[in-house]
Amino acid sequence: MSDRIDRKKLYDLVWSEPISTLAEKFGYSDVGLSKLCKRHGIPLPARGHWARIQAGQKLRQPPLPAAKAGQDGLALKPLPDAERHSRAAQKAQSAAVRHSISADAVVRDTEKLHPLARGARRRLRQKDSRVDPKQLRYAPKEVLDIEVTPGSIDRATSIASAVLVALEKLGATVLVDRDKGRTVLALMDTQLRIKISEHVARSDHQATVAEQRAVERDRNNIRWGSGTVEYPHIPRHDFTPTGLLTITASGWPHRSWRDTRRTPLEQRLGEVVAGILSLAEEVRDREQTEARKKAEHECKVQRYEREMARRTEERAAYRQLRLDAKRWVAANELRAYLRAVGSVAALHGTDSNELAEWIGWASRKADWLDPTVLVSDAILDAPQPEKPRSWYW
Repeated sequence: MSDRIDRKKLYDLVWSEPISTLAEKFGYSDVGLSKLCKRHGIPLPARGHWARIQAGQKLRQPPLPAAKAGQDGLALKPLPDAERHSRAAQKAQSAAVRHSISADAVVRDTEKLHPLARGARRRLRQKDSRVDPKQLRYAPKEVLDIEVTPGSIDRATSIASAVLVALEKLGATVLVDRDKGRTVLALMDTQLRIKISEHVARSDHQATVAEQRAVERDRNNIRWGSGTVEYPHIPRHDFTPTGLLTITASGWPHRSWRDTRRTPLEQRLGEVVAGILSLAEEVRDREQTEARKKAEHECKVQRYEREMARRTEERAAYRQLRLDAKRWVAANELRAYLRAVGSVAALHGTDSNELAEWIGWASRKADWLDPTVLVSDAILDAPQPEKPRSWYW
């Protein structure tokens, strides 16, 4: 399977082996390859087809219909063996991690928590970490990036501790970026941002009788002072803690795992850690691909700049060549003219010392103009004289 696969070849393949095993050879999921086949009008085996084949039944295979407009442009290419084996190994590792972490990894005792989780629990219990009106507490520039209501602090830090311990066993490093206010996970030569947050339900606020009376009294009173007096305010919304937590691993792309009413995060720790590993691999591969494309682009830019510089130098040299040729022609024209002047003066007997001096001067100008003669002119090659300033300066 080293050549590209066209529509007819893919049709033969999907009817020769289960699509679950075939999809892995192209780097697709089962659903992804099925959708690709449907877009290109390729019929697929029905559910239970391969089980019935193994049972010895002979089933009818529908023919490949003629391609409609846009369905004949399929050109799949199988993954290289090395990449396919690497993906299989990663999938096996992810499955092993998924089943190796259970809800028992979540500890409640503060002293048994991961040090970062223990520090976050103590800091978030302090009242100055509270943010109104949602009652959420967080201090991401000091401790782990956890944003929850007071009733969820212990549970959130226990879950964070279990996740951090499992990740560190797999070679990860966790640190708090105090400048940017985020928790950073360094893993597989890349970095992810880790956060735990609680969903807070919002509802419209119904003003109480006391709140309405306070606003009414404020309208009827005349205020004197500097404007530092607090005015009564009726909030627009009420916020109610739900206790539902979300773990978010941010890179590009990002993933999140949420509590559900039936399955809390404690029962999905293996899934969370395996998902973070998978995300780190994906982010690392994307970063490496982008770095490679950037390096290739920089090479192209440098090659372009070298070629443009070479063209610029070549054109400048060519212009100089044309200029030198014109000067050489002009210099020889001057010399021919001077010879003609001398011949005419000798023929008519009008030559003189003054004419000889002039011809000598003109010959030196012709030599200065000639690019093949290396001479300089005391006046023409001298720097431009500086114009004097006005007398009153």
